[in-house]
Amino acid sequence: ERRVPLHPKLVDLGLMKLVDLRKKQGHSRLFPFLKRGKNKKTYAENFTKRFNYFRRINDVYWPGLDFHALRTTFHNEILSDDGSDAIRRRLMGHAPLDEGEKSYSQSLGMEPLLKRLKSVDLDISQIRKPFDALPHPAQDRANELGLKVVHGR
Repeated sequence: ERRVPLHPKLVDLGLMKLVDLRKKQGHSRLFPFLKRGKNKKTYAENFTKRFNYFRRINDVYWPGLDFHALRTTFHNEILSDDGSDAIRRRLMGHAPLDEGEKSYSQSLGMEPLLKRLKSVDLDISQIRKPFDALPHPAQDRANELGLKVVHGR
């Protein structure tokens, strides 16, 4: 378990709403219905297979770029801003490099971590916020009449 800041764009997408929802449901995991893969026994195994399938059927698959490439891209972005390696390792979840970092970096607060995290620009313009209302043809008319449209999911 580790404490790291959240990128503001993830908060904009509704990540904290998902956290609250899972807590209300009594789950300790954000995605409690994920199953571990048969081979590697990790949660990422099945997700990666499904993500690759999704990309193939939607013609957005590029060989060599998998879901782990998102982590690699993030790592490259924070490497390129020439900041503290201790902060980079903390954000990536990597082990401290030396005794000084192990023994003396406990006071490293959230502000420098968040500042470094914000240095990575994320384009979320094509991601639908999962907790926003879905567009509906009757929504404008309902708004005029003071009614609420209920969407079945």
